[in-house]
Amino acid sequence: MLRGEAAQTFKERMLGEGPWEEGEDADDMRLKMATCVRKVASKVFGMSRGGKQEGKDTWWWNDEVQRAIKEKKKCFKRLHLDKSAANIEGYKLTKRVAKRAVSVAKGKAYDDLYQRLGTKEKERRTFIGWLGSTSGRQGTSTKSNASRMRQINF
Repeated sequence: MLRGEAAQTFKERMLGEGPWEEGEDADDMRLKMATCVRKVASKVFGMSRGGKQEGKDTWWWNDEVQRAIKEKKKCFKRLHLDKSAANIEGYKLTKRVAKRAVSVAKGKAYDDLYQRLGTKEKERRTFIGWLGSTSGRQGTSTKSNASRMRQINF
């Protein structure tokens, strides 16, 4: 239950900004009210970052990937506050751009890694297979291939 100054601020802003007109379609009014509640609540109470998440392997991210991911996150936040058709399309577009940037950068990074290894194709597959195998390591926490590769000095 909300109490105190934050509750009062939330109530005042909801009454002031809320779409309280009558005579509209019920679905449209519900959508407008839900959007308004999300927007006012995030402004008054802030946004939670959620629980602790495992870190992703980002050793291969370049500037282009970082820009694409940052733009995708901005579009997602905009979409969360206002689920309009323009925001949905904008998010879908930036998501595709980010996926493409990630794919290209990851491919380049692994190609560079293979070149630094200086091995033949068969040996590459064997090496990567060894990195991904879990035999002999049951009961221990598994790590991604990229984090294992970082541990190996090239």
